[in-house]
Amino acid sequence: MTDQERQDLLDSEHLRLLWLGYLISGGANAVMALFPLIHITLGLFMIFGAFPAVRGPSNKADTLIPGLFFVVIGGALSTIFGTLGVLKLMTAKRLRQRRSKTFCIVTAGISCFGLPYGTALGVLTLLVLSRPSVQLLFTEATPPAVARAG
Repeated sequence: MTDQERQDLLDSEHLRLLWLGYLISGGANAVMALFPLIHITLGLFMIFGAFPAVRGPSNKADTLIPGLFFVVIGGALSTIFGTLGVLKLMTAKRLRQRRSKTFCIVTAGISCFGLPYGTALGVLTLLVLSRPSVQLLFTEATPPAVARAG
């Protein structure tokens, strides 16, 4: 086995492992996006007065502000985790197809904020994608222009 064949095999295996890592991480983020829906539901119940008064007469304004807080924070967290999940799943697809290297690098940088596994995944992605042999794989995999039927 020549050095070039060994390097090609190593690069394809590393890209396969990164694909698997982004697939798992993206799936985990997508599932995590569902948990704040509990808080959103609880906040909506508070806003619309679905909870009976526990201590004497209740005012709707007593539960409005906490309910809005639950809905806004839960919605923001759900949106963030959902977006991260979609980005990571798109990155997994692009790594498998060996295209959009810049998109993969940006997602790897964002993944670095997710301690500790996201950081490891992001740093390893940056290390693998910075190799000249991997950069060649991404430029060679660029699809040719599609001829338009006229």
